[in-house]
Amino acid sequence: MKHTVFRRTIAIFLLFFLTLSAGGAAFASAEDAPEMLDLPVIRIDSEVSAEGSDEYEDARVSLLNTTQEFCFDEMEAEWKIHGRSSAVAAKKPFNLRFRYRVDLLGMGEARKWILLANHYDKTLLRNRLMYDLSGQINMRYPVESRFVELYVNGDYQGLYQLCEAPQIDRERVAIHPSKEEFLLEVLIPGRTTSDPTIRTPHKKIQLVLDSIDYLPPDQEEWLTDFFDRAESALKTGNKEEIAAYFDLDSFVNGYILYEFSKNADLAIGSTRFVIEDGKLYTGAAWDFDLSCGNGIRNCDPLHQVNGTVPCATDGWYAVQLWYRDLVQLDWFQDLFSERYHALQPVLVNLYEANELGTSQIDQLVESMPQAIEHNYQKWRVDGREYASARPPEKTYELNLEYLRTWLKDRNEWILQELDHGRGPKLLY
Repeated sequence: MKHTVFRRTIAIFLLFFLTLSAGGAAFASAEDAPEMLDLPVIRIDSEVSAEGSDEYEDARVSLLNTTQEFCFDEMEAEWKIHGRSSAVAAKKPFNLRFRYRVDLLGMGEARKWILLANHYDKTLLRNRLMYDLSGQINMRYPVESRFVELYVNGDYQGLYQLCEAPQIDRERVAIHPSKEEFLLEVLIPGRTTSDPTIRTPHKKIQLVLDSIDYLPPDQEEWLTDFFDRAESALKTGNKEEIAAYFDLDSFVNGYILYEFSKNADLAIGSTRFVIEDGKLYTGAAWDFDLSCGNGIRNCDPLHQVNGTVPCATDGWYAVQLWYRDLVQLDWFQDLFSERYHALQPVLVNLYEANELGTSQIDQLVESMPQAIEHNYQKWRVDGREYASARPPEKTYELNLEYLRTWLKDRNEWILQELDHGRGPKLLY
C-alpha cells in the first residue's frame, strides 16, 4: 500500500524482464500442477485439512511457478480461515502469517497475507478490479494483490487472490499511532472485538483501531477531541471548516469508488479510514466480493434482482457514515461531478477498450485462461454451492458479460444523473 507508482512500475518491469530473459528456466516447477503455468502456485502443507481452522495452525508454505527471485520452499508459517462470514462458504479464504517478513511477488515485505477465495463472485475479478481502481484514482493506501493457484496438502483448492493485509506497517499503511496517526475500521453492527474501539461523539460511529493492542488515555482523548471538532465542522456545511478535518479529495475519490461499484459492505464492515497529518482520509478500500450487482442486499430496498438486468442503477447508494452529510452539500456534489467526468477514461477501461488500451477485465482473463478453467473444474459456475447470493449464469463467459454490462450501465446512469443536475443525494 505504501508503494509509490515508481516502485510498482519497477517491480512489474523487473518481474517481466526476468521472465522473458530466463525463459522456461525462470520458473520453478509445481509438482502438483505441472500443466498449470499461468500463475504462481502457493502450496500449504499442514496437519490441518483444507477446511482450515478458526485459530492459527502451524504450516509450511511454498511459493512456486514464478521467477527465482520470489520462489521459496516450505517456509515456516501459520494459517487460519479468514473472516467469520466467509467461513461457511465451500471455497474458504485464509490468512497466512509467516515467522519472518517475506516479500511475496514484489508486494513488499510483511508477515501477514490474505488469500481471498472470492467465492461469491462468479467472475473472480471484482476485488482485483476495484483494488486496482482505488490505486488508479489515488485513494489512500490501495491494496496490492496478485492471482495465484492454491494447493493444500497436495489438493488443488482453486484460483485465489493473494492480498496485502490492510494494516499498519512500513510496507502497507505507513503511519505512526504515536504521532496521532490511526487506521480505523467501521465495526459491524452487533459485532464485538477485543481490539481498542472508539465511538465518535456526534454521529456515534463505532470504529476499531486496527493494528494496535492498546489505546493510551492521552491518544483516546486526542481522538475524541478530533472527532468532536470534525463532526461539528461537518454540521456547518462550510467547505473551509470541513476541509480542516476531512481530506475532500480523498472523500470524493472514495465515494466514487463505492458508488460506482455499489459495494454491499460499505458502512456495514470492511470500511476503513486513516487519520494522518491531522486529517481524516478514506482509505485502504477492502472487500468488493458482493459489489457490482451481485446479491440483492446491495440493491436499493425498493428494487429486486431480475435475471441479468443490472439492479440499483436508478438510485444512489444510501451510505451512512460521514458521507451522508457530505453528499447533500452542493459544493461536494460539484467536486464529485468534476472528478467523475475526469475519471471517465479509467472507469470505461474497466469494461471496454479505449484510449488506455484493452479493457482491464480482458487483460486479467487473458493473463490466466488455464487457471480460470482449472478453478471451474473444481467450483462449477452453475453449481448452487458455488455462489448463492444471486443465481449464477450458466457459463463463466455469461458471468463476465453480466459484470461488463453492469459496470457500463452503472457508469452511464451516474453520468446521466450528473448531466441532469442530480448529484449523489440520498433518496431515503
